[in-house]
Amino acid sequence: MRLEPTPRWSSHGVDLFLLTPEHVGQSYVGWLNDREVNRYIESRFARHDLASTDAFVRAMLASDDNLLLGIRSAPLDRHVGNI
Repeated sequence: MRLEPTPRWSSHGVDLFLLTPEHVGQSYVGWLNDREVNRYIESRFARHDLASTDAFVRAMLASDDNLLLGIRSAPLDRHVGNI
């Protein structure tokens, strides 16, 4: 599923955006596997790779019951989390 343009919401240096497979990369997968970064979230119980992360994002897009948004720090100009 691809929405044009990607919806975004911005406030106080933080942007929320619809997370799509295009956002899945080594940096994202890297922090999913970082013990310090994910120590309080459910993803800490699994090892992630590009394929599993892409599959998860696609499943969320296909779901009628879920909405997966990325969190981007405007000052850092990078994807820093999800909600």
